Formats: sequence, C-alpha cells, structure tokens
Amino acid sequence: MIRRTNILKTLCVPVAAVSLAACSDTLPGGPGGGDRDAIGFRGAPETRAAVNGFAAGDAFSVWAWCRSAQDAQDTPVPVFDAERVYTGDGSAWTYEHTEYWADGRTYAFHALFPDREALAAAKAVSCVPGENGVRLTVSGFDARQTGEGAVDLMTARRTVTYDAAEGPSPVSLKFAHELARLAFRVRTQGREVEIVSFKVNGAGYAGNFVRTEETATWTLRERTVADDGIFAVSGLSVGASDVADLLGDVLVPPQTLEETG
Repeated sequence: MIRRTNILKTLCVPVAAVSLAACSDTLPGGPGGGDRDAIGFRGAPETRAAVNGFAAGDAFSVWAWCRSAQDAQDTPVPVFDAERVYTGDGSAWTYEHTEYWADGRTYAFHALFPDREALAAAKAVSCVPGENGVRLTVSGFDARQTGEGAVDLMTARRTVTYDAAEGPSPVSLKFAHELARLAFRVRTQGREVEIVSFKVNGAGYAGNFVRTEETATWTLRERTVADDGIFAVSGLSVGASDVADLLGDVLVPPQTLEETG
C-alpha cells in the first residue's frame, strides 16, 4: 500500500504572458461622429498550467475605465464591464460590444481568465474601482477538480494612454497564474505496483481571492480531510519501471501546509 497524507509545505505561483493589441481598423460612426479607431484584441501564445497556448473557444473577461491623461483626479468612466473576449481558432480575438479609443485618455484594463460566465468554479466575480484602485474579487472559488477539469485562474492588468497621432499601439498584458500547480507521481523500479489508496489531506482548495493594484490575497475556507474524496485515487496499477500520474494537474491556492503524519 502507498498512502500519502502530507504534501509540499510551500507552493509557488508561475507567470504567463499574453499580448493584447489594439487593432488598427478604423470604423465609421464612432461615438461623437467621424472615424474612430476601435479597441480590439490579439492574443499571443502563453503558457498555462495544463495547456500551452490558447485554444479555440477560450475566452477571458475584460473590465476597463478611462480618464483624462492630464488630470489624475478625473473620475474614471467605464469602458468595458466584464466584456467577454473570445477566440474561435486560438489566435484571432473578438468581442460583441465595440468600444473606441478616445484621444488623450488613459485606459486601465483588467482581465480575468477564464471569462466570468464560464467560471463555474466560483460563486461570484466582481471588478470595481475605489479610492485605492481597482479591486478584482473572485468569491467562493472551488479548486477540487483535477486533470483536464482543473481551472487555471489568471489575472492581468495594463494602463495605456492613447495618442491619436500615433494610432493604436499594442496593449500588452502579463497574465499571472493565481493558483499553484501540483503533480503527484509514482515511479516503479523493476516490478508492478498496486496503489490501494492515495489521499492528500490538509490542502486548502476553496476560498475567496482578491487582486488589488498592489497585492493578490487568498482567504482559504475549506481544506481536504479524510474520506471527503477530494485529491484522492484508489485501485491504481503501475507497471514495472513505469511512472504514473496519480491525479493529473492539481491547481490550488498558494498556501503553507503543515505536516499531518
């Protein structure tokens, strides 16, 4: 029997990069009359916990506000409110409610992957400005799913000042993985092994996440315990001189864990 009831003490968060660019298309009839440059997005390959690069059907939510570039006290005006930006082929990006660049305005973009509507692992998502900047909150997030079902939560933000004389310029976003990736593997030497049961106890898997301008914070609400069936497998055979991935990708909030035995 192989039984595991403790795991790594310190979990690390990797970082992935995504490039978003304002399209150079000029569309007639923008707000205020005349021709205006539409805000568009173009995704660049990035590294995610389970998949390399975006895939057809992927989407993220974007929030954005703009204000005068000359007056830092100017009241931010909403531009995007959880706008779903999606790709049909993994490379070209689009969205439904077209917005336009305004000359001399500073834009603050905030993004969440996966998009809010597809984030079934969370009970609620909000992104709101305040006195200390924008606050992105993911409440009731549950990371118990593993392997292909694991959710790779990522966030990004970027501030851009638009100059009509220069035209649209790339809006580069760096998406940070807000979960830590774990893998549990068994390597056999010379003989077959039957794993009767494997279980990870004491791992925080559910809680609330808050991203501000300066910090990212998790408040854990639930941890794995014996017999809850989370992060567990049984009746697994591993061939001679082979390697078995017990749970597939495990993505959990960063945390410090105590030894349980």
